[in-house]
Amino acid sequence: MAADATTPLRAGVRTPVTLITGFLGAGKTSLVNHLLAHTREPLAVVVNEFGDLGIDGSLVVASEEDLIELKSGCICCTLRGDLVEALERLDRRRRRALRPTRFTRVLIECSGLATPGPVATTLLAHPGLRATFERDGTVCLLHAALAPQQLAGHVEAEQQVALADLLLINHTDRASEGELAALDADLAARQPFAPRVRCTAAAVDPALLFGLAAERPERWTFAPPESTGALAPTVAPTPSSATTQHGSAPDLIALQSDRPLDLAALRLWVAFLLERRGLDIWRLKAFLRCKDHSAPVVVQAVGRYLELGPGQGPAPTTSRLVAIGRGLNAAEFTRGWHALER
Repeated sequence: MAADATTPLRAGVRTPVTLITGFLGAGKTSLVNHLLAHTREPLAVVVNEFGDLGIDGSLVVASEEDLIELKSGCICCTLRGDLVEALERLDRRRRRALRPTRFTRVLIECSGLATPGPVATTLLAHPGLRATFERDGTVCLLHAALAPQQLAGHVEAEQQVALADLLLINHTDRASEGELAALDADLAARQPFAPRVRCTAAAVDPALLFGLAAERPERWTFAPPESTGALAPTVAPTPSSATTQHGSAPDLIALQSDRPLDLAALRLWVAFLLERRGLDIWRLKAFLRCKDHSAPVVVQAVGRYLELGPGQGPAPTTSRLVAIGRGLNAAEFTRGWHALER
């Protein structure tokens, strides 16, 4: 259980971080303000501006102690060092003896022009941040009326959806029921593992956004929420996976095996995939049973960042891997996967 405002930070308790992403006009700042107003636990906010003039930060209703504004860049690229410093600054404020800043969760509002992948990578890969903060989940907002055009014309919007753990379809009052149904079907093809919630004016129950535990493998889902069956036995690409034109659903490859896998070969194969296809693989996660290992082997990758190691509890009966990206070669994945079963 996370620390609350009345108890000191306990050793070993990491502060959950919620990434809020979505293309321009989706309603990210409205969501941040809604959460600040309707969440009982104290929140700290990091707002990423694109350009020198801070606008979104001035619209966030938070005290100066709880708000850090990053300008003149994008935390998906040039400002990752600033993001590290901002989170470290928040942690120092919380630990100081006099007038500590009390927060138990951090919200990071990403620029509408950014993909959240590098931000998630920073939280995963930076040793200092990893010891103090834990990515709880990535929430992606979409403008119900504008999302189809944005997804068709901007790869950043596609990646925001692919990396999401929860999709919020906002501004539903500006779209017809038919348009909402079409968008819902499109999102299900692009990211079938993230629940989809409709809302207006970004008014949503905070409990839906918090506690996603995106980095905890025991909470991972390897089948679409509305599906009750298992994954396809080999490869389940989306219907449009043969094309790389923007606007079609990205490639979704789902693999499973009931045979224990070779761990040494797995390490080489995944490293090879990321070295060769790292920019094409937007997200990869796997929960595996390997030979001579009683614990599960967990794999997660965002871009070229790779984490591979033991998980908690017993190894699963069936190994599962899911990759989402653009230009993925299903035959290449299948050959490598079958090689691990030998």
